[in-house]
Amino acid sequence: AANSTTRKRNTSSAGTSWREWGRSGIGAADVAGILGLSPWASPVSVWASRIDDHADDHDNDAMEFGRRAEVMVGPWFADRTGLTVAGEQARCTHRDDTWKLCTVDGFVLDGPNSDIGDALGVLEIKTTGDSAADWADEVPVHYRCQATWAMHVTDLPRCWFAVLHLAFGRPRFEVYEFERDAAEEAFVVDTCTRFWHDHVTTGHPPAVDGHSATTDAIKAHWPTAEGSLEVDALTRRMCDRIRAHKATAKLIEANIAEAENELRAALGDREALVDGTGKVLASWKPQSTARLDGKALKAARPDIATEYTTTTTTRVLRVKNLEE
Repeated sequence: AANSTTRKRNTSSAGTSWREWGRSGIGAADVAGILGLSPWASPVSVWASRIDDHADDHDNDAMEFGRRAEVMVGPWFADRTGLTVAGEQARCTHRDDTWKLCTVDGFVLDGPNSDIGDALGVLEIKTTGDSAADWADEVPVHYRCQATWAMHVTDLPRCWFAVLHLAFGRPRFEVYEFERDAAEEAFVVDTCTRFWHDHVTTGHPPAVDGHSATTDAIKAHWPTAEGSLEVDALTRRMCDRIRAHKATAKLIEANIAEAENELRAALGDREALVDGTGKVLASWKPQSTARLDGKALKAARPDIATEYTTTTTTRVLRVKNLEE
């Protein structure tokens, strides 16, 4: 087992900001992105966050809410389980591989007099729009990746998730226990090790994919442009693929529009399509939407329109049609 020094706050990084420390290795929150299993990150975006000085340098309200909620959810977990939480937000480093990092929301102890070196496991606090039903069968895979890495770094046998579900505007607090799995851990560690040595330490990017985080990372990595690139067989095939996929998408959109109009015509003046049990299969109801009429605002109050107009610059990818 890892010694207690490994599990305590890394005092050697006390003068280092959390972002600087996190960029010095792979953290638990990076793992799902590296494995291509994260809703929010991709291999390319994780790579860029280590390579680019400006990358991953902003927060949003959801992230801020999550941090503030930890103050409430941690004690809630202790009250619900009778266990003790200590070492909140401890920076942990693997005892052998110093690039393996994690920040735990806390260590779970048997009682208030227990030492962190005798921790039962780690605590992960989550506030999520998922419902409890979404977690009923198993912990979502991107969170399992995070827990697996945290247990590997700290060498602890289990992870507790203290989860505040906020689905449908009805808060619900649940606790989930996740056991360390050797096979799953081996796969995660091997993939992340290769990612670290093949991409981060070399600066060579991983293969791109269609994740929105990859798009954002590529745009941020190359924000400006000049000159031109001479086409070769590979880039020509890229353009051909884009044109072919767009043509297929247009055909699919046309087929969808035709089918939707057929259904609208079948519904006529009725608002819902139901089966024999009364279950609604489709609906066509009036819906009011309020939108700002920018054109009218510019005409009537150009001073206000100008005051509240912002200009942003972004690179736009356009693939010319062959006839162009």
